[in-house]
Amino acid sequence: MKEICVVDYGVGNLFSVAHALEECGVNVKFITRPEDILSAGKLILPGVGAFGDCIGEIRKRGLDEAIVEYAKSGKLLLGICVGMQVMMTKSFEFGEHAGLDLISGTVEKISPTKANGDSHKVPYVGWSKLQVAADFIRFDKVREEWCYFVHSYMAKPENPTDIKAHYDYNGQKITAIIAKDNIIGCQFHPEKSGLVGLNFLKNIINN
Repeated sequence: MKEICVVDYGVGNLFSVAHALEECGVNVKFITRPEDILSAGKLILPGVGAFGDCIGEIRKRGLDEAIVEYAKSGKLLLGICVGMQVMMTKSFEFGEHAGLDLISGTVEKISPTKANGDSHKVPYVGWSKLQVAADFIRFDKVREEWCYFVHSYMAKPENPTDIKAHYDYNGQKITAIIAKDNIIGCQFHPEKSGLVGLNFLKNIINN
């Protein structure tokens, strides 16, 4: 049975993620030490809540340098929700916070207004239809499917080609998936997105 390592740093929807991965037929190993990160075959970095809290816990536990070193190894790294956001250079959520800088760019608040100037709800909570880039083969079987999101901030990579999927929120393009080489991040929650989320995880696991 394949094994997936999930970083446990005290922040994240660990058990829901683990259950979804087990549904995909893999063994889940929670890891807490830098040396365990470096020896992982495939690594998932979950995260919920505020960017500053998540990156603060990662650094407090001495995991930041190990995650960066792991990313350089060429092995798969998947960030989920805030776990994706902390891969960016910095965030402006409740101040300015430096991220892991694995993908250049910022994390900024979703605009509180629609394209026509009317207001809409932030945080955004709900299901949205993905628009997936043609070159993102890891999601080739589930294009234009609906996934579940809960967030107030969005990733804005410097290089537009690092955006592999987005969704439309009243005229705004909101980043849903980022990817660069072996590094992938999804803003949506695959563990809460039904069969679409499971298919996404299976594609990640098997490629």
